[in-house]
Amino acid sequence: MDMLASVPFVDAPESESLQARNKVDSYRNFAGPAYLTGKKIISNELGAVFARGFNLAIPELLQMANRGFSGGLNQFVIHGQSYTGNYPATTWPGNAPFRYVVSDLWNSKRPDWDNGLSHALDYMARLQYIQRQGIPRTDVVIYNKHSATDGYLPIVYAADDLTKGGWSYNYLSPDNFNQPEAFVDNGLLAPNGPAYKAMVLLATQNVTLQGVEKLQHFAQQGLPIIIAGGIPGYYPTSNSSAKAVVESRISKLLLSKNVYQVPEGGVADKLISLGLRPNVGTKTNETWHATWREDLDNGIDYLYVFCDGPSSSGELTVKSTKTIYDFDTWTGMRSPLLNYRVDGDYSVIPISLTANQTLVLAFTNKQFEGIDLPGIHATELPRSVLGYVNNGSSICLQVIAGSGSWAKFSSGKEIILNSTAPEAFELQNWDLVAEHWAAPEDMQQAHVVALKRNTTQSVDKLVSWTEIEGLQNMSGVGYYVTSFTWSKPLQSSIGAYIKFPAALNAIILHVNGQRTPPLDYTNPIADISTYLVEGRNEITASVPSTMWNYIRSIWNNLENGGLQPLLPVLLPRTANGLVGTVQVIPFEKICIS
Repeated sequence: MDMLASVPFVDAPESESLQARNKVDSYRNFAGPAYLTGKKIISNELGAVFARGFNLAIPELLQMANRGFSGGLNQFVIHGQSYTGNYPATTWPGNAPFRYVVSDLWNSKRPDWDNGLSHALDYMARLQYIQRQGIPRTDVVIYNKHSATDGYLPIVYAADDLTKGGWSYNYLSPDNFNQPEAFVDNGLLAPNGPAYKAMVLLATQNVTLQGVEKLQHFAQQGLPIIIAGGIPGYYPTSNSSAKAVVESRISKLLLSKNVYQVPEGGVADKLISLGLRPNVGTKTNETWHATWREDLDNGIDYLYVFCDGPSSSGELTVKSTKTIYDFDTWTGMRSPLLNYRVDGDYSVIPISLTANQTLVLAFTNKQFEGIDLPGIHATELPRSVLGYVNNGSSICLQVIAGSGSWAKFSSGKEIILNSTAPEAFELQNWDLVAEHWAAPEDMQQAHVVALKRNTTQSVDKLVSWTEIEGLQNMSGVGYYVTSFTWSKPLQSSIGAYIKFPAALNAIILHVNGQRTPPLDYTNPIADISTYLVEGRNEITASVPSTMWNYIRSIWNNLENGGLQPLLPVLLPRTANGLVGTVQVIPFEKICIS
């Protein structure tokens, strides 16, 4: 069947990360018809990966979710959770549907169950909430008709010109054109929903008679129709005479007002030449995906952006001059965004994102309770500014060691930043308490979470457990402990951040015995100024692993329902632990009113 034609008739259409092969483009096929017909929930079965049983880390799960959010999804049902008690003819760690082949068993037998998984789930929950607010606005719709949709949803629009410019898009089948929401007003298709600015028809598509007639009608009503890469073909039907009619209608369409032909990959340039702009323009050297939602009832617009590639910097351009708030989806905190510039009706926002990192901004003329808004904001900040906080009518910049960098502000003020903060330093001389998780002596006692024991050793260099003697096959939790001396007075303008390498699975941070708010696992950095004491300061990082390295070490002893594991080849060990360098980065707080 044509999947896109069927989506409008389902209360909550559900896709699957396994079937979609974790592609943003595949999810756009679900989102288009759902957006058109006003579906509130677009669901996804998330996290099933072949050959990754007991071996899927939290950052991988979140990458799949982030791609789903980027493609228009807003609900995730995680695969999977099985019975954890004793099971017939089954050894510890218990019943494993698919016999250890498919990820993952999300239960208390994962070391991250009580050590960081909840932070990731809270992150996903907040993003699900944001992606259900208001109306999803989408820039472009692409025609996509199949009599039988390929279950693996191959990429339809392969060019990257739209993504590079920040143009959001999804797909509709001509069957969806019969929906009452599919009308054109003021040059927009479905103005009460996604409000598409243009429709794209690819040369690789075959068009139906009904489809080409609808395209003609949309063009006459003022919707730009862009035909890319050549002339589309004919979609065969039982009426053989229809081919000549369709080809004649295509020829007529090509000569019509508001219909344009461009080479493959030339759609974005044509959109710009027509005076159109994306809801969220992106300027970066890597791949960013953005979504835009408008909550008309509450007067709040929401921007979501995801870095689907290496760490990168760039700018977002949004047609709005409302107050901008940063919504931290890891901690739940909201704060005003204080570094952007206004260009006419547009706000231009410089951002930097690490691999797999997301950002959520809200645009509103409302002031959130308990959040002060300073009278000015920065319009240009140097790299020496690590962060900032608002302090009543002032902005306090957190400036690392160095001098000579200029900062500019919306008031017209320009200042040179001279910081007396100490230089950043690396934390060393770690003690690693390794909590080993293993099978019980009686392997039939599948209800047991794990047999746990601790070992302790000094670690000069933060490397994977697979490189540490005695830990190569370990799964469990690593407790990394070190300390440093802080000599600055606590009431001074000097504070500090701590920066970890990206988490291989999860990181929980304690400073002097106090637990900090959740870290962003893609960019684990935190302002620890309020936790510091004069003299010795202790850092503890709790780092859980997956169970794979231990599971593979007892592979030949495993049994599930009387059967051996299905994997024909035993996959290698995976890196675990804290890997890289950890820095303390002092800063001086410089306030501007």
